[in-house]
This record gives sequence, C-alpha cells and structure tokens, in this order.
Amino acid sequence: MSYFLLTGDHHENARSQKICVAAAFAGVDVQLKKCTYGVENETAEYQRNCHPCMRFPSLQTPDGHIFESNAILRHIARAATSGLKLYGSTPYEQSLVDSWVDFSATELDCNNRPYMAEAFMGIPAPEGSLAFLEESLSGLELWLENRTYLVGKSLTIADIAIAFSLQWVYRLNAKHGEALAKKYKNAYRLYHLVMQQPKTAAVLKQWGAILGPNKPPK
Repeated sequence: MSYFLLTGDHHENARSQKICVAAAFAGVDVQLKKCTYGVENETAEYQRNCHPCMRFPSLQTPDGHIFESNAILRHIARAATSGLKLYGSTPYEQSLVDSWVDFSATELDCNNRPYMAEAFMGIPAPEGSLAFLEESLSGLELWLENRTYLVGKSLTIADIAIAFSLQWVYRLNAKHGEALAKKYKNAYRLYHLVMQQPKTAAVLKQWGAILGPNKPPK
C-alpha cells in the first residue's frame, strides 16, 4: 500500500521530513508529492478534502486525507510493517509517546514560533521569547538525564517528533541555536541520536536538509 504526502518542498521542512523518517523506520511506502504554496493548496477541493485551512502537509491514504503532521506521524506508526514498536510496547508507553508528540508541538514548536517567523517571514522575535523556549528545553533536558530514549528502551515516534522540533530550534534560531545545543546537552544527544541513524540520513539527503545547529551571525 502506498501513501502520498502532499508537501511544500523547502529544505527546512522539518514537519514533512519527520513523517518521511518515521515511514522509513515503519516500512511504510510514502511517496512525496511536492507542491507549491499558494497553488495546489488554495483550491476549494483541497480545503474540502485535504486540509480545512489549506495547509501542508496532508497525507493521501486509500481511505482519504489526514492533516496535521503529528496526526500523520501517529498514523504511520500505527501502520508500521517493520516490526519496530514505534508507538511503544504497552498502553502506558503508547500514552507516553502521545505525551511527547504533543510536547513537541505545544512546547517546543509553540515556544519556537517567534524564531520561525523571524526565519521564514523576517519578523523579529519579541524580546523575552527565548525564556519560554528555554523553559521547555529545561524540562526535556531533565527527563533525558538518565534516559537514552524518551519512552522505553528503543526509538519511537516520540524521539522523532522531538528531534525534528529541535531541528527547527537549532536551524531557525540563528542567534541562539548553537548556544542552546551546547547548554542543553541531553536534548542535543537525543537529536544527534535520531539524526545520525542511516534511515534518517537518507531522508535528509533526499530533501537537501542541513543539520543544526546554526551558528550566530558575526
């Protein structure tokens, strides 16, 4: 069974890249359909069937489209054929995976949003934005103090989701990305663990992605 991922083609597209990485680990065939913002997504048909707010990514399945990158990530894990327990091995682990996938969006992505706007739209990050991001990173850092993976003893989509949120923390925060990687060493260790996997590296090469952290401008 093949799936088709409708997505923008920017090389810093961490949201779509994490889906492709999860699919590689899951043994799920996901074909990329790279689209242009403002063209394929801004139609009544796309809004009606693919994403109610006309955004990317959207996953085309035999049953219909799924939108929002973390919902797609969960679907890929549920559809895994590789034998890996990407959604955890027990009901507790599955719920904990959900907790960390949510954390990637509600904490890391949310608090990194000012720097996303700065990188993609040229809107300066408000003063004080870094403190909120560091609060999230501090919590992640403590959790990983005596753990290799976020949940259990092997890789799950929790690790993938957090690693690709960190990719945006390190890459889009031009002023602080390198310093944050050095300060929160456990978080960076998890990021490095995920990004150095051969399957991850193959996906990133396909996208032409650059690994973080970004160095501050001189």
